[in-house]
Amino acid sequence: MRVADLFQREHFAANWVKSSISTISSCSTTSSSPPIDFQQTLDEQLALGEQIKPLVTDVTQALQTLRAEKQTCCSTGAQGAMLDVGFGHFIPFVTFVDTTASFAGTGTGLGPRAFDEVWVS
Repeated sequence: MRVADLFQREHFAANWVKSSISTISSCSTTSSSPPIDFQQTLDEQLALGEQIKPLVTDVTQALQTLRAEKQTCCSTGAQGAMLDVGFGHFIPFVTFVDTTASFAGTGTGLGPRAFDEVWVS
């Protein structure tokens, strides 16, 4: 799920809330668990979405604007190569992201030429 899904009511209801409730219900180990109310769950999640909406932005556009204005931007990563999803040493203990310097732009929408420096410690 992506944050933007919260702002598309019908898409969010059909693709996330409905399927999540179905999955949770099918995994329920006790029949005494109360059923999950679809409308209540949808309303609660959409209300949370409205609370965070002012904090959501198009990161790629923001970074492109900073670059065009010759502004400095620093991006950090807190993982090491051994925790990398592709190069890590044991699957249960790796992250779900690429952590090596060559993937510094992954998720930003910027290509590798957009970076002037990559520092590795």
